[in-house]
Amino acid sequence: MELGRDLSVRVEKVVWQHPQAVTTVSAGDQLSIYTFPGYVEINGQRSPARAQGSVRMEVGQRYVVALTDDIADGAQVLTLLNTFVYEANTIQLSDTRPLSQAQVSAELEDLTHRVNSWPEEGESLLQRVERVGQPR
Repeated sequence: MELGRDLSVRVEKVVWQHPQAVTTVSAGDQLSIYTFPGYVEINGQRSPARAQGSVRMEVGQRYVVALTDDIADGAQVLTLLNTFVYEANTIQLSDTRPLSQAQVSAELEDLTHRVNSWPEEGESLLQRVERVGQPR
């Protein structure tokens, strides 16, 4: 059986934030992040788990997380999209070479201008994905 995991994290720095984000984050904020799977339980024995190809956050380590506005149980929330290893002021994105914070910020800013999508209050991530590319 797979079980989820709730993490309490402190934001050290915001690498990039959409200028029209509904739910904003600032340095010093405490966030609760849900991950799945967090554990696998077999015959009553619980072991740490993570999705294939993903990063499992551990206490005392530093990470960059990609969050997005979403709706859960009728409330506006931030949902975890992905977790990246943060080391020596670089961000490791999957199997690519490490990128600097400045490179990541610039690429996300560029993407913001090329993709006609931003969060709107009360809109789920699924609804936003469905309208990407539609004229506003």
